[in-house]
Amino acid sequence: MASKKFRGRKAPPRKRNRYKVHNKWIKVKYFDGYRLRHPMPDDVDIMLWRGDGSHFSKALKRNTLYIDKPHRAETEFFVKIYEIETMRKWTRRGDNRRLPPYLEKREYLKKQLCLPYPAPEDEYVVRKEWSAEHQVNIWYVRGDIVRKSFDPHFTHGGHDLVYPSYIKEARTIWIDIYQDDREVPYTILHEIVERKKMERGGSYDKAHAYAIQSELALRFEEYLMQPVKESLEPLAVVPIEQSDTGCGPTSAKMLLDYDGIVKEDGTPYTEEELIVLCGCDPESGTDHAPLSEGMRKIAGDRVVHGENATLEDLRRIVLTERRPVMIGWWNGPHRAPEAVQADNDLDEGHFSVVMHVNRARVWIANPWIIDPENEDEGAPGIEKLPAKEFLERWYDMDGSPTETDPGYRLVRGWYLYLRPADAGDAKH
Repeated sequence: MASKKFRGRKAPPRKRNRYKVHNKWIKVKYFDGYRLRHPMPDDVDIMLWRGDGSHFSKALKRNTLYIDKPHRAETEFFVKIYEIETMRKWTRRGDNRRLPPYLEKREYLKKQLCLPYPAPEDEYVVRKEWSAEHQVNIWYVRGDIVRKSFDPHFTHGGHDLVYPSYIKEARTIWIDIYQDDREVPYTILHEIVERKKMERGGSYDKAHAYAIQSELALRFEEYLMQPVKESLEPLAVVPIEQSDTGCGPTSAKMLLDYDGIVKEDGTPYTEEELIVLCGCDPESGTDHAPLSEGMRKIAGDRVVHGENATLEDLRRIVLTERRPVMIGWWNGPHRAPEAVQADNDLDEGHFSVVMHVNRARVWIANPWIIDPENEDEGAPGIEKLPAKEFLERWYDMDGSPTETDPGYRLVRGWYLYLRPADAGDAKH
C-alpha cells in the first residue's frame, strides 16, 4: 500500500546569529569592546543588551544581544545568561519599585549554569606569576571554564577579596586570557588598585570607583594620546627548512638572516655551524641556555631572552620595536612533564620565529610544518595560529635527562630576539 506524501511546511531553518529566547527571535551581534572601554570601562561588559542597566543601554536595539568579539566562541553560553537575566522574576519591579537583589540573581545563575563539580585547577589555570612590586599572585586563567565552573559573571579579572568563594588563594588575582590581549594591562592595573584599596579597609564600591579612575588615566595616556598603529605588515622573515633536530639553530639562522648578520668573511652562518655553536644534541635537540649562549657569541649584548612572556610582550616587540622573536612552543598534543619524562619520544617542544601578531592570530615562521599525507615529511612555511590556541601551546620543556635528573622542566613563554644594531654594526 503506497503511503501518502506529507505536504506540510517544513520548519524554517534558524537564521545565522539568531536564537529563540522567551518565544522571540533575538539577533546576536559582535562588537569591539576594546574601543568602547576607553571612554567608559566600567559600563562595557562582555555582553550588552537593551535594558541591561548600562548608561547607554537605551541606545541599543531591541531583541539584540551584543557580545564582545574575543568571546564569540561562548555565544551559546551567553545566550543562556541573557535568557535567565531577562526573565520576569529579574526584570519586574516589586511593590517598592526596586528590582530583585543582584546577589540573588547571581546565585541563581550559578545554580542554573555552572557545572555541579568545578573544573580542576590544571584545566583552567594557564600560568602563574608573582608580582614582587605589588606582592600579589597573578594567575592567567581560561575565562570560559571559570564562567562555566564557578561564576557566569566572571569578567576580565577578579581577586580573592571580591570572589573568596572560588579565588581561595590569599593575595591572588585572576586574569582572563580570552579577553582582547590589549585589555590585559588595564585589567591587571584595575585588579591591583582595587585590591589594595579593599585591603586597607575600603568598601568594594569605593575601591572599584578608584580603580576605574586609575584605569582611565592609563587608557588616556597610552591610547588617546599615542594611538596604536593597527595596519602594520608582517615582518619579512623567510622560513628556512630545518634538519632533523635543528629547529633551534634554524630559527636562530632566521633571526641572523633577517638582520643580515654574517661571519667575518662575509658569508652567512650555516645551520651546521649554528648546531655546534648552540649546543644542539642530535638525540634531544637544543636547550634554552646553550641556544641563548650561542646567539650571544654571535650578536653579543643584542641578545634578549626570557620566560613567562605574554601576548602583550610579543605585540610590543613585533609591532612596536619591529623585531622578530624566536619562541619555544609545543608542536603537538598537550603533554605533562611527567609523561615526557617517562617516554622521551613524546617530546614535541619546538622552536620557531614570530613574525606578526594581529588581533586574532599569531604568525609563525615554522622551520618544519608536517605534511598531513606523510608524517615523516615536512617543509618550512608560515603558520597562523589563533591567539587562544597559541597561548595554550606557548610552552616547552627544558633540560636533558640524566641518571639523577629526569629533565624536561616545564617552561612557559620562552622567547629570544635581537635588539636593533647600531648604525654600521649590521655585520659581525
